Amino acid sequence: MNKKTAFRSLLNSLVILSVLVVTFLLPSSALAAPACSGNGCNYQDPYAMRCAGSGASYGVVATKNIYDAGTNRYLGYVQLWWSYTCKTNWSRTVATVSNSSIETYVISGNNSDWEHNWNGGNELHSMMFYAPTTKSQACGAISGDGYSSNDVCTVWK
Repeated sequence: MNKKTAFRSLLNSLVILSVLVVTFLLPSSALAAPACSGNGCNYQDPYAMRCAGSGASYGVVATKNIYDAGTNRYLGYVQLWWSYTCKTNWSRTVATVSNSSIETYVISGNNSDWEHNWNGGNELHSMMFYAPTTKSQACGAISGDGYSSNDVCTVWK
């Protein structure tokens, strides 16, 4: 084996070893670090920024049921979510009825983000806000043919 072939073989071995170390030895948190931090997370999608989803630590901190304003029929719920990974909040509204129009928004201090889904989907989440010490609230509404709710909000958390 000449020097050039030996060098290529060594280089290939180092590349393979590096891939194995990154894949199996580094903690998963090092591989799935959030793509934002602090106020840089404001108005960002929690899943796209890896503040929610695989590798992130997050959960629901408040839920409020949503009912039809006229008949009191159960239509779904709104949730306030918190990311321990990014210290952010966002809202999620889920419709349990079909062909719904969904509205969801989160209020955090002086910030708010409003999202609306007109296409009949059954869930929608807002963008998020960095809120390590600020209380936040999630609000939502659901409407469709023959039913409509008022805006409903969770408690402040």
